[in-house]
Amino acid sequence: MRNIVAKFIDSTVLSVAVFILVFAWVRFYTRNMTLSIIIGAILAIVICIGINLVLNKKEAKILHSKKQKKDAEALALGLLGLTNLEILEFFAKQISKRPVKVTQSTNCLKIEYYSAQKDLHSTKSTAIVVPLFHTMKVETSDIIFALKLARAHNVAEMEIYGISFSPEAKSLLSSIKNIQTKTFDQYQMFSSLSPEEIPTTLDTSVKRLNWKEFVQFALDKKRARNYLLFGLIILATSFMVPYKIYYLVMGSILCITALTVRLIPLLKKT
Repeated sequence: MRNIVAKFIDSTVLSVAVFILVFAWVRFYTRNMTLSIIIGAILAIVICIGINLVLNKKEAKILHSKKQKKDAEALALGLLGLTNLEILEFFAKQISKRPVKVTQSTNCLKIEYYSAQKDLHSTKSTAIVVPLFHTMKVETSDIIFALKLARAHNVAEMEIYGISFSPEAKSLLSSIKNIQTKTFDQYQMFSSLSPEEIPTTLDTSVKRLNWKEFVQFALDKKRARNYLLFGLIILATSFMVPYKIYYLVMGSILCITALTVRLIPLLKKT
């Protein structure tokens, strides 16, 4: 959680940025210094109070969600480094927390449980659990393999766990009619299992670089300071040059970009 000093600095910088932005534009149109200061100060105070109220409510939830996401990715990466037997043993330990009987097979787990019916009687049901952690993405061939396991064990239900599922795999899963199938990606798996211990067979700090991560890196909130600094410098320069409108536009764009990059990640629901 951000400490009090960090919050104070963020609020101060935000207030100054909003004030200068509003002041520059009001003064450009009205040529009234007093009016520009008053309007800029009022808007800066109102905006900062509103943003801080929203952030304070969401900050704890955001940090909690970030930790869960990080732990889920660490769990998935840890499972990648385990042998098939170790993976099955890990899942057997976690699923045994449910009110079910778990039997370990070669490539899956068979679970038996009792489900209540409308007539208050309970019936015995069986299902298989298929963990697929030999690859970063579950493909159609993996789904076919799981279907064959379900047929071999003569069950009508199965749970498939993997890091992620390819579009083709998802399409194949949606076409399955005779077997009730539940899928769990790395985040759903962590939420469902809630493991007390996470395997640490691989370095969880290693991440694949993709386009989404590159954009997130380029628009990281830490870069908001640079956008804001250059934006304020350009806005200040607009008071000393004849063609003010160009400086006002460029400075405003940089300041708005800085505020957007800094605030949007905190305001979004995760």
